[in-house]
Amino acid sequence: MRAYVLLIIAMLAFVLNSVSASALTYLSVGVEGYNPRINNYGEIVYTTSSGSIVSSVRGTIPSHGIHPIQPNLNDLGEIVYADSRPSGTGPWTIYSTERGEIAYGDTSPAINNHGEIAWAWGQAYPRTLYSNERGILMQLLSYDADFISVDMNDGGEIVCAYRDYDFSYKLFSSVAGQLLEFDHNLGNVSINNNGDIAYRYLNNNFRWDYASLEGERLIDLDADVFQLGQFDRNDYGDIVFNIDYPGLNGYYLVLATDRPEYYPNYSPFDPDDINHVPLPGAVLLLGAGLGRFALYSRRRLADRN
Repeated sequence: MRAYVLLIIAMLAFVLNSVSASALTYLSVGVEGYNPRINNYGEIVYTTSSGSIVSSVRGTIPSHGIHPIQPNLNDLGEIVYADSRPSGTGPWTIYSTERGEIAYGDTSPAINNHGEIAWAWGQAYPRTLYSNERGILMQLLSYDADFISVDMNDGGEIVCAYRDYDFSYKLFSSVAGQLLEFDHNLGNVSINNNGDIAYRYLNNNFRWDYASLEGERLIDLDADVFQLGQFDRNDYGDIVFNIDYPGLNGYYLVLATDRPEYYPNYSPFDPDDINHVPLPGAVLLLGAGLGRFALYSRRRLADRN
């Protein structure tokens, strides 16, 4: 039954996902946040400047260490993240909210709906890309090379951004191999279950922007005015990202979507109104998305296989 539900989600998402940037509606999520990720139920997880993981549905998420970073989640609601160990010493570790400690690692854990987790470990040499089910997937055999970001879909395709030994920046797929190469820095990457790959990159004006693998911009906000932070995109084409307002200290979460009715508790985002920025620290619950998530999340994670 779980597989059937996920198949329906993927089929609907495939139909709804082809949306141009100009057709998107921009909504303010209403909070300051970093490293956002979004699942197909519209649940967003992110970190705060105070060092907590927060879910837009469940509020603050208890963590195992003392400084959780880079959370990611699947449609079952399982969240994975990197964290320093509770003792404050020793290597960084990948944790799951359902399974506890997974393995040593410090970079961009990703989880799919089958429960597979992928991550990178940059504290050890060689820098290594791992899967909890497939073991070592890739190694960077240079002290000057390092992983930047990792994501994975339900088909097991893993994409990663990394800096190579010659200080070029590359986008890699475990299925297709090297996809793109850049002279300038790459940010985080995203892949959904439709196989859509997107990435954060420095444009010709050395400002961060988002693009699809085909080179299409994901949003139509002026990247030369706003500093765009990390982002994620789900199967429906909903894009969550954080944005640095000019003159203000902090990144605030914005959602770009062509189905704003699914997010009734989010207010319209006005990029020209600096006074529209909400106070940091608030947590909003998703309206339409909350009921769907609650119904589905009752299915035990133990039934994932």
